[in-house]
Amino acid sequence: MKIAVVEDNVEYSDLLYQRLINQNTNIHFEIFNDGESFLMKEVNFDLIILDIELPGIDGIKLSKSVINKKTKIVFLTSTSDRVYEAFGENVLGYLLKSNDIEVNINQLSKFINQIQVRTS
Repeated sequence: MKIAVVEDNVEYSDLLYQRLINQNTNIHFEIFNDGESFLMKEVNFDLIILDIELPGIDGIKLSKSVINKKTKIVFLTSTSDRVYEAFGENVLGYLLKSNDIEVNINQLSKFINQIQVRTS
């Protein structure tokens, strides 16, 4: 399974990576600190964990550029102000960064399991 994490907070993205890779070793992660670097990569991901507030192109605009509708998206956000404009057909949900990291990891693990069941 290929997962992209697009998050400008390096500590947060590293923490997500460490915690998720410990739970599931058959996941290939790529971490991007901004939307532009993500767009330059020509890879189809199964899941994109996407911060809404990014420098340059924001996560909502970035999600609209995802051509492969099989790719699922989970948004990360510090506030729920823009959550409703983020939803689309390939969006599984959103996570608040203010939540306990364990809550977010558990929810991401559930999303990952859902995708793995659908694709196997």
